[in-house]
Amino acid sequence: MSDYRYQDTHDSNLIASIHVGAIVKVIGFDAKKMTVDVQPISKSVANGEPEILPPILSVPMAATKGGGFLFKMRASVGDIGAVLFMDHDIDSVIATGKETTPLTTRTHAMDDAVYIGGVVTGDYEVNNLPEEGIAIASE
Repeated sequence: MSDYRYQDTHDSNLIASIHVGAIVKVIGFDAKKMTVDVQPISKSVANGEPEILPPILSVPMAATKGGGFLFKMRASVGDIGAVLFMDHDIDSVIATGKETTPLTTRTHAMDDAVYIGGVVTGDYEVNNLPEEGIAIASE
């Protein structure tokens, strides 16, 4: 095997091991802690064969927050959404809300996910919303 082919294989394996985000299904919701348990629904092909990723538990939910206001949505079991995997360990930041040094050296780990909300999938249609402005409605 040439050096180039070895490096190419190494680089491909490294890139495949980096987690950035995933489409997930909500399998649990804690309203007091505003966390969700989620199951990735897009299989990983990092090892060359499709494989189901494990559930990700106690994922903090993103919310629009600022100026003394908070807009948050409740999640329901079965909701489809997206998670982002942060660059570094976020445990200390989530626990304190302050600038901290990561507790570990992990990067792009599934343990450092944040649920950013719902994703419209399949043949689901959003109806009766105005063409302009902000709309808040229930299904």
